[in-house]
Amino acid sequence: SSARPPAPLLAVGSLGRRQLQALAGLLAETGRRGLCRVLLIHHPPAPGSCAWRKRLTDAPQLARIIAAEGVELVLHGHTHKSARHWLATPAGQAPAIGVRSASGLGRRPGRRAQYHLHRILPSRGGWRMQMSVREYLSPAQGFAETATWETALGRTAGSAGG
Repeated sequence: SSARPPAPLLAVGSLGRRQLQALAGLLAETGRRGLCRVLLIHHPPAPGSCAWRKRLTDAPQLARIIAAEGVELVLHGHTHKSARHWLATPAGQAPAIGVRSASGLGRRPGRRAQYHLHRILPSRGGWRMQMSVREYLSPAQGFAETATWETALGRTAGSAGG
């Protein structure tokens, strides 16, 4: 968990040395086993991807671990905004995808409740991820698919569909 009690007016998080060391070991082991590694984290993992007062304070250390050990996909929240960043991995790049709040009733399109459905399928040399974006449209319409995205995972993902 990246949740930590911050100082007033801050919403920062951190993983800390113990969690980062454990994560490095888990990513290395699951990578050797050829598994599709999906990292779930509350705070955005890409350094500089959100306001300073809301950041993951050890994002640079996390980025170094991901660059060394690899990961196929990172999913995060915290900012309540849709976001897509790319993190360096030994195989190329891995998407880091943020999603809005699933319970937000904002009236403006960029603030409405949203969730993502991810489907990960085996593919030659890695995996493919299909993502469906579902957004709350109105009380009468409920949630509906408003976008889709597909990309390769586990190889140079940023150049294959992303």
